[in-house]
Amino acid sequence: MVYKKIIQNILTRQAKYSYNADVMIKKIIIIIFLLFSYSFSLELWLTIDKSQEAATQKLVKKYFPQANVTYFYWDTALNQITKKITQNKLPDVLLTGHTYLPFIAQYYSNFESVAPLYWDVRALYVWGDNPNLSVVNWQETLFFLQNHTRFMAFPNQWTVDELYNYLAFFNDQLPFWISTSPFSSQNLLYTIKLLTTLKKIYPALFKDKPVEAFLKKENEAIISGPWMYNILKKQKAPFTVFPVPKSQNGIQEFKGAYVGIFFNNDSATQKTKDILNSYKFQKDSWQIFNLLPTNQKLEDELYEDPILKVLIDITKSSRWASSVEPNSLKEKVDVLNFFLKKKNTNEKFNDKKILGFFNNQIYFKIMKWFN
Repeated sequence: MVYKKIIQNILTRQAKYSYNADVMIKKIIIIIFLLFSYSFSLELWLTIDKSQEAATQKLVKKYFPQANVTYFYWDTALNQITKKITQNKLPDVLLTGHTYLPFIAQYYSNFESVAPLYWDVRALYVWGDNPNLSVVNWQETLFFLQNHTRFMAFPNQWTVDELYNYLAFFNDQLPFWISTSPFSSQNLLYTIKLLTTLKKIYPALFKDKPVEAFLKKENEAIISGPWMYNILKKQKAPFTVFPVPKSQNGIQEFKGAYVGIFFNNDSATQKTKDILNSYKFQKDSWQIFNLLPTNQKLEDELYEDPILKVLIDITKSSRWASSVEPNSLKEKVDVLNFFLKKKNTNEKFNDKKILGFFNNQIYFKIMKWFN
């Protein structure tokens, strides 16, 4: 009986030591895992609009809780991204616009892969249930506007985003055999002439805030991106979407892409790529980013919406938007706005002088003070 108690005590102590050892091993494994996660967490960079920051932070925290995340705003993103890269600071994954890719590649191009995650397209949004549009190209649109000044408004002062909205319009100024870029100085010279002439004869076509005017139904139509779809759906008023009017050269839609640039091929990056492309992530995020998803299952679901069907079809038929260095484009917008403020541009400035403003920023900065 005594031996039996001794044996039971030995077995109890062994079991206790064994349990404590198991608990200790599990704790060590958890600590090692946490240290590993901290030391090798994903480096994720995203380019976003400031208005998307709160929703994007919540989204990223849900799907990538261990990631080190850096956010860049569109107006300063390219300079900040390239500065980090020149300092040999690289992310595992960068989400940004496809037009930035060529400029990033000038500093670092050894990417593992690049893939579009979302599409960005422009379309003509029109109030009401309109099965047909009375104009199909920019020449017809300009004639139509002369008698229907409430149809659509041009900005009094342009932004870079608005300039992209009218890519087909800018391509309409010259045949492609003369100029391959809608933002060339020659194209913008003709654009200035056209806009200043329209503004002088039809001032009602120009407004300080075309988006606000459209949302108040002061205008019937506007050219905009997918974010306009999300706004109009909330208003629960009928609207129709059409492709942007064609140029006389047959150029119609342009598309951009929000791309994932993957800098390496390790397991964490591969897992991130899978999540970013997944149905669940894109369903949670496409309206946050105001872009159209590339996930095929989700696209098929959205295609049932007649408005989204048009937008998705545009992504299939569009050509890629031009890559233009943001600072250079901003300078061109400044020149465009400078001449649109002048009431006598066509009389006071000849072609050579206007081209001088576009081609020489020092000249522009000096001469605008004297004009």
